[in-house]
Amino acid sequence: MFPTMRVFALPVVLCLLAASLGAQSYTRFQTTLAYAERGGAPAPATLVGDLDDGALAYILPFDFPFFDRNYRQVFMNTNGQLAFSTADVTSAVTGSLAAPVGPVELRAAINVFRVDLCAGDRSQNLGIYPEAGRVVFQWRRVACAANAGAVYFNFQCHVFPNGNIELHYGPELVGFNQDTSFVSGIVSPSGGQSFAGFNNLLSVQTARPANGQLVTLAPTGYVYANGVDLTARLNAWPAASDFQGDNRTFVVGAFTLHPREAGGLVSGITVRHMSVAAMDGLSLVLYRDQGQIGVLEGNDVPLGGGPQSMAGASSTGFALSESIVAASVNYLLVVESTAFTTYFQRGINAAPFSILPALGDVACSVGVTGGLFSEVHEFASGPVARVAVSRFSETVPLARAGQSNVVLLSFELRNVPAHGNAIVTGMNFTLSLSGLAASDLSSCSLYREGSGSGGVDATDTLLSSISDPVSASLSFSCSEYLTQEGADYLLVCAVRGAFAGNGSVSASVTSLAYAVAGNVAPLGSAAGVAVLVAGTGNTVLLRPRPEASLAAMPVAATSSNNPANAFLLQTSFGTTTVSGLVFRGNTTGISGANLYRDSGSTPGRLDAGDTLVCAGVVVSGVSGTVTCTPPSPISIDAAGSTFLLTADFTAATAGVSHTLSLATADISALTAAAGANVTGCTLTVQPGSANGVDVNLFQMSRNAVFGGSQLAVLARLRFTGRGMGGDAPSLRLGFTHASGGAGKMVGLRALVFLEGAGPLGILDATDMLLYCREAAPLDDSVALPLLLTGSPLPVTGVRNLLICLGRASRPVSGEVTVAFKGIEGGTDVQWLATQTPQSTAVSVRNAAVNTVGGRDEYGDEGPRCSTGEDQSAVVTWLGLLALLVACTRWRRLA
Repeated sequence: MFPTMRVFALPVVLCLLAASLGAQSYTRFQTTLAYAERGGAPAPATLVGDLDDGALAYILPFDFPFFDRNYRQVFMNTNGQLAFSTADVTSAVTGSLAAPVGPVELRAAINVFRVDLCAGDRSQNLGIYPEAGRVVFQWRRVACAANAGAVYFNFQCHVFPNGNIELHYGPELVGFNQDTSFVSGIVSPSGGQSFAGFNNLLSVQTARPANGQLVTLAPTGYVYANGVDLTARLNAWPAASDFQGDNRTFVVGAFTLHPREAGGLVSGITVRHMSVAAMDGLSLVLYRDQGQIGVLEGNDVPLGGGPQSMAGASSTGFALSESIVAASVNYLLVVESTAFTTYFQRGINAAPFSILPALGDVACSVGVTGGLFSEVHEFASGPVARVAVSRFSETVPLARAGQSNVVLLSFELRNVPAHGNAIVTGMNFTLSLSGLAASDLSSCSLYREGSGSGGVDATDTLLSSISDPVSASLSFSCSEYLTQEGADYLLVCAVRGAFAGNGSVSASVTSLAYAVAGNVAPLGSAAGVAVLVAGTGNTVLLRPRPEASLAAMPVAATSSNNPANAFLLQTSFGTTTVSGLVFRGNTTGISGANLYRDSGSTPGRLDAGDTLVCAGVVVSGVSGTVTCTPPSPISIDAAGSTFLLTADFTAATAGVSHTLSLATADISALTAAAGANVTGCTLTVQPGSANGVDVNLFQMSRNAVFGGSQLAVLARLRFTGRGMGGDAPSLRLGFTHASGGAGKMVGLRALVFLEGAGPLGILDATDMLLYCREAAPLDDSVALPLLLTGSPLPVTGVRNLLICLGRASRPVSGEVTVAFKGIEGGTDVQWLATQTPQSTAVSVRNAAVNTVGGRDEYGDEGPRCSTGEDQSAVVTWLGLLALLVACTRWRRLA
C-alpha cells in the first residue's frame, strides 16, 4: 500500500521571488520517506516527440490548481518536468529558476529533476499511475543524455486535486561516476514567481537527492483568473497509421475548449502540422463536434471557411467566433484528401498535428492554457512496402567476363502493416554503369530467394528475366503478395564473355507497381554495392579485406610489427607479376616497414604462418611514402593472394597518427591495375605514461543466432585502469557481410553492458546497460564507436564489458557478419591483445510482428539474450532503446 497524504504541522513558508498577486504563495516542507516504485501497466498517454526529448500528454482525472490557473492536461517531459504550458514540451533547456524566469520552457511547470535526460522504453521508464486522490508521475531508470549509462535516476512527482505537489526521489543506479547539473522547483505561467524544490535552491545544483528525499509544496491564497483551457479528448482519439486512399476524410485530432471562471471568446485557431510540398491533395477542416464525440457526422459544423489546403505549409489557420463562457465545446480536426501520391511516414516526416496556445496558436480575449498534440499518422495513396537492401560483401564483389548470376542486389520487401498486405505486380530498377554499358550484360534476372543466402541457388524462384538489356532502366513483371514478415529477392546479371574492359555496375530499386491504385516508392535504403567487372584482358585487381583490416589501433612509441594495411591482389584473367607497391600517408614516426603474404592463422596480424615478401622497404618522411620493391616480382593469379603491411616505431611522437594507404595507381605491374583503393589502419602513438587504460578484447563469439526480440553476446571487453586510470577508448565494429534482407536499414542495434556480480561473459540480471546505438546502414564504412557517449567514461580499477547485438525498431532477417575494426581514443591506451579477434556471423530471423497502440508498428516487446538466460530483470525496460542515445545524441557531439 502506498502512503496516504501527509499534513505537516509546521510548514516552512517561502518568500515570493517576484512581487505579484499579493498573498498568493506556496508552502514547502522537506523530509524523508521510503521510496515506493510503482509497477504494473501505466495509464495511456500520447507521446509527443521521441523518448529522448519528448513528453507524454495526459488528461488528469481532476482539475489541478497551479498558481492562478486550473489545468486538466499535463505533459510529462522526458527531461524531468511536468509542463502545463505547450511552449515547447520537447525541449531540454535548463537554467536558473530564480524569478523572473526567462526560458518559456521552464514556466508553468513543475521541474522535478530538470536536466537533459533520456528515456529508453515508454512503458518502463516513464509511467503515469492514477491512484485514489492523486496521480503519480514516475521516471524510472532514466539517464543523463550527455553520458547515458553513467548514472540512472529514479524519481516521482505526485499531484493532488487540492493543488499539493510532492517531489519524491529514489535510488540511483551508478555505473560510472558522473556529475549532473539540474534544477528543481515550480514556476508560474508568467515566470514572475518561482518556489524551490529539492535542497531549497532555485539555482543550478549538482548535489543530487539522496534516496527517500521528499519535498512537499502546497498552494495558499490563490485566486483563479478568467480564461479558456484547451485539452485533447483522449477518449475520442483516432487510431494512428490507418489513412489510405483518395477521396477520404480522416479525424486527426479531437479536443475540447473549457471555460475557466468567466471564460472568454476564441477568435482564431492555428493548427501546426508537417510541411511537405507534395501535399497539394490534402486539406484540413475544423469542425464543431455536435454529434457522437470523436466521430465526423452530418450535424458537425465546419468552421473558419471550411476546408483549407495544406499544400507546402507548416500550419493552417481558422478564423472563429467561439464563445466559451458557460459550457465546454468539443471540436474535431479532419484531413480530407482528393488525389496525392506521396507517402508520409509515421515518426519520420509526418509530425503530429498540434495546437500550442503558449506559442500564440489560439487567439482569445483571455488567457488560454493547455494544448493538443495528436498521434503521428501515416498517409498513403495506396499500399506501401519497405525495402531493406543488403550489402552482401564489403570485399568489393568481383565479376568476370562470361560470368552469370552476378548478384547486384540482395534485398527484402515487406508491407507497411497500416496499409494492408500488398500485391506487387512490378519491380523497377536503375543500373549505375561505369566503364561498361547495359549492352555488355547479356541478361538481368529477378529471383525470390528461398534459402536467404544472398546468392542464386536451387531454392530460389525465377520471377522474370530480361535478355540483352539496352537501357539502364529495368522493369520486371511479377505477382508478389507481401506480408509483414517480408520476402527476400535477388537481382542478378550475366556479363558477356566478349567484354574486354574494366568497370563497375550497381543497382537500386526505384519503384514498385501494385495491383490496386497507388504507386508509392518503396521505403528504406534501395541502393546496392558497386560490383567490379573485369574483362578478358589481364588486369591486376586491388581489393580490401574487411575481415582482416583494422580501422584504428593504439601503438606504443617503441613497437614493431604493427598492422598497417591488409589487402588482396588478384588478376582478372591468367597470371602476372607485381614489381612494386607504394603506400602513402604520414610516415614521420615510422622507422621501418615489412610486406608479408598474410597466410597465417590470424588474418590482419603478423604470426608464424606469414611469409616475408619485402624487407627492403624505403620509408620517406619527406614524401610521406613507404616503397616496397621486392627482390623478385610477386606472382599474382586469378585466385588472388592476401598481403599484410606492418610498421615499426622506435621513438615516435606521442599523439601522432599514421595511416598508410594503397591506391591502384601506386601498383607497378606488367598489366594495368584496377579495383578499389585500400585505406590503412590509423596507428596512433601512445605516450606510455604511468596513468592510462589497458584494453583486452577476448575472442568474439561465433555464429550467434537470435530472433527478433533477443540479444546476442558478440564479445567480452576488459578495461583496466593503469595508475590513476583515465578515459575509456572507443571500440569499433564493422559489418563486413549481409544477405537476405539484413542490410542497409535500421534493423539492428549494438549494446554495451557493464558486467556485474554474475558470471563473466554471460548477460544476466546483474549486468547494467551502458550504451546503445542503432547500426544503420549496415556496412563497414560506418563503424560503431560503442563507448563514445558525449563525454568520456572514467576508468579506474577493472571494468568488464559485454558487447551485444540486438533487434532495433524494425525486424530484419538473413545473416550479418560483424568484424572487430579496432580501438581509438581514450587516455594512453595500451592494447594488450596478441591477435585480431575473428569476425562473428550473426543469423537473424523475423519475429512475429503486429500493430500495437503506443508502440512502434512492429510491437517491440523487449529483447532476450540468445544464451537462453532470462534477461527480463535487466532488459525488459529496453523496448525502444534504439531511440535512446545513438540517433539522438550525435547531434550534441557535433
